[in-house]
Amino acid sequence: MMDLNPVRRLLGVKLKPQFFAPVMKGPPGNPEYFMLLHRPGQWPKHDWTSKHFVPATEDEMRLFTLRRQRYGELFPGFLDSNPGSRFGFRYPNARLDPDHMPKSMLLKKKVILDEYLMPGLSLDHDPAKRFSDAFLLVRKEMKDAIQSLDSDLCQFFPFSFRLKTGEVTEEFFIMHVPNRPTADIVMEKSGATKQFRDREVMKNGLPEAYWTPPSEDIIRKGLLVIKRPSAPEKPLYFCDRWMIFSRALAEKIRPQIPKVDDLYPVHVDGDA
Repeated sequence: MMDLNPVRRLLGVKLKPQFFAPVMKGPPGNPEYFMLLHRPGQWPKHDWTSKHFVPATEDEMRLFTLRRQRYGELFPGFLDSNPGSRFGFRYPNARLDPDHMPKSMLLKKKVILDEYLMPGLSLDHDPAKRFSDAFLLVRKEMKDAIQSLDSDLCQFFPFSFRLKTGEVTEEFFIMHVPNRPTADIVMEKSGATKQFRDREVMKNGLPEAYWTPPSEDIIRKGLLVIKRPSAPEKPLYFCDRWMIFSRALAEKIRPQIPKVDDLYPVHVDGDA
């Protein structure tokens, strides 16, 4: 189909989205990297809410304040320019203090946590959702696998789920990655769509174009293409909203991944 966007740009009309079809015909034969993704039609539960646990708002707000103050000390001026910032579980470029981290959550009753969003589980202690952090939880097997390949990549903080009786029902680790290695998608080769903003929106300083990443079906078919990571020695990378694992890490964690998930190979741009 003819691309009429150059004409539309001259006329000052909003440009049409452009779809870039995958260029690969199948998965790589000897993959170096894998993406963790749900199997087709398989979904963990997402309704992890305060009906499952007893909110610890006061204690979490105390810890949140300590984490926020420390981050502000490390990066002066950041909090002043981002007064309402919710960090999620990122806190980029900074190591967290163990004394500032939550240690446990009180459950109202036993819960089969493997049925929920794993290996990560978002925690939110603030019912009003004004200020809170969401942490990535992993099991010991994941922690041990990552540390066996790179002992300094992540920080791990013990975290447990308990009942009112004092019984510990599950034990995890909060995983924090101070400096996140990234793996970027080659959008033009991966079935992504280039979207365009209208001129009125662009007046706010936003760029004309942005990408809508490929669908998960494209990833499951092994058609995703990534740029070679800038730190290829790392076992774990963050790619858009997903995580990518090196082959060595994928082999170690494959026996532990939830039954609703699988590891899908990805291509590296420029490789045969």
